[in-house]
Amino acid sequence: MVAGLTNGELIAPMTYEEMMTSDFFEAWFQKFLLPTLTTPSVIIMDNARFHRMGKLELLCEEFGHKLLPLPPYSPEYNPIEAL
Repeated sequence: MVAGLTNGELIAPMTYEEMMTSDFFEAWFQKFLLPTLTTPSVIIMDNARFHRMGKLELLCEEFGHKLLPLPPYSPEYNPIEAL
């Protein structure tokens, strides 16, 4: 499953059967996650290999959001990891 988390609530959840790829993640990010954010938001994201930060940062700026990458190997700062 891929999803966002805001105020303790999952947003834009989607299940997938294959291995996560950058192309799949970017499509989900653009088509499902970003449209659910109705006000400018800070999107906090870990450094998973399929998170191509440059491309995602451009998408965030296009939609009026800011991308904030977490420090490497810091799952304790990523609340969605606890679900």
